[in-house]
Amino acid sequence: KAKSYNSWANMSKKALYDQLTSQVTHGFSSSAAQYAIDHLNADYKENALVQAREYRKYSNISKTEIYSRLTSPSMDRFTKEEANYAIQKLGDK
Repeated sequence: KAKSYNSWANMSKKALYDQLTSQVTHGFSSSAAQYAIDHLNADYKENALVQAREYRKYSNISKTEIYSRLTSPSMDRFTKEEANYAIQKLGDK
């Protein structure tokens, strides 16, 4: 499941963990979810960049607002480092 989500959803590590452990979706134990995440070898900086590009493509918002969404505890939950990477790579368009 972790591989599947990572291939299309471009989630942060925190969002992926919550998705896997949610009783509504999968209900994996916390140790099973952590094991999957630890062995996924996901590039969360790239995931943040893909998400930032989606925001840029479909929303008319600034880089500051994109950064806020990427790092928001109620939205994407990427780390500051991952979000900074995405904003730097996003370009000036």
